[in-house]
Amino acid sequence: MLINTALRGFDNFDRAKSRLALTSGNLEKVSDGKAGELSPFAKAVKEVLSTNEHERMPFNLFSGEVILRFGDQYDQSPQFGNLVHCGHEGGALVFKRRKTNGERKVENIYQEIKDKFKNMYIPLSQEDEAAINELELLNQKKNKAVRNQQYEQAADLRDQEKQIFNAALNRTPNYISFILTSVIISEEEKKSTTQLDKDYIEFKEEEQRKAKLKEKGVEEVDPLLSSQAMLVAAGFSRFWSLRINPVEQLLKQEQDALFESLDNGIIELAIHYVKLIGNSQNPFLIEKLNSLMIILQEVYGTQLKLLFANNKLTRNDIMNLKQQELDIWNWILEVNEAESNKD
Repeated sequence: MLINTALRGFDNFDRAKSRLALTSGNLEKVSDGKAGELSPFAKAVKEVLSTNEHERMPFNLFSGEVILRFGDQYDQSPQFGNLVHCGHEGGALVFKRRKTNGERKVENIYQEIKDKFKNMYIPLSQEDEAAINELELLNQKKNKAVRNQQYEQAADLRDQEKQIFNAALNRTPNYISFILTSVIISEEEKKSTTQLDKDYIEFKEEEQRKAKLKEKGVEEVDPLLSSQAMLVAAGFSRFWSLRINPVEQLLKQEQDALFESLDNGIIELAIHYVKLIGNSQNPFLIEKLNSLMIILQEVYGTQLKLLFANNKLTRNDIMNLKQQELDIWNWILEVNEAESNKD
């Protein structure tokens, strides 16, 4: 989030007009350097640009780095600043580092994965993004080793690739857990789920009481059902709600909203569900959350496999992705405790 905010700040600088200047000196005579070579100033500019590792470098940082290249051996003092009375509106020139072929290739792979997974796509963790970039460098070294017939070195590099992939898979449960535990639950949502738990306990106690009476051969006739007029009485809704599992009722009511969330992305679905159950201690809701985490881990694992395999989608991969989509649909539709317990 901090990085994205910083980049938006750079974009704002880019949009505002700027009139800036960097000179090779002040009022003194400046050096042109040796014949056939760049001037000291030009050398400094070239060094700063060629060694820069910043994704984006504003003009003031660039100018400062150039000035630092000048020592006591030069009798000139480069200057930089805003040009006045010529349209400067507080903007800044921002240098953008050119991406390497490897970085562009990785970006293209990311986009292809997003296109294939669509709403099932899960954003990569920072660690896994770094691992993908590291893998691309290893892959280049491995291909070079093969071309040079250095097969033992190529085998070692392949083993390193496998280690990076396995490490990423091992991080997956913690990453998915981090996503879900980072969801902010409002006080209103907590209060709602606390009441849900109370209603559920009351519902189960009522079920148990009726079951004991049935075991004794006692059939309870509810007076509320003996008169049609009583059914529309003020207390009827409460009476009726006690005879419907409040957890199942909630999940049925939220099905459409959960499917809409899924259309926006599987992570949006997960966030919606986490906020829905709040701080509930209901065993069935917690079981559903655990089931959702397993599906998310499987989806993310499939993504990692494709990323580490340079996006080569096999028939099995396609079948796995389709199955994971089906699993999510079934997960949303599952609202009955009894059916879940049978599984």
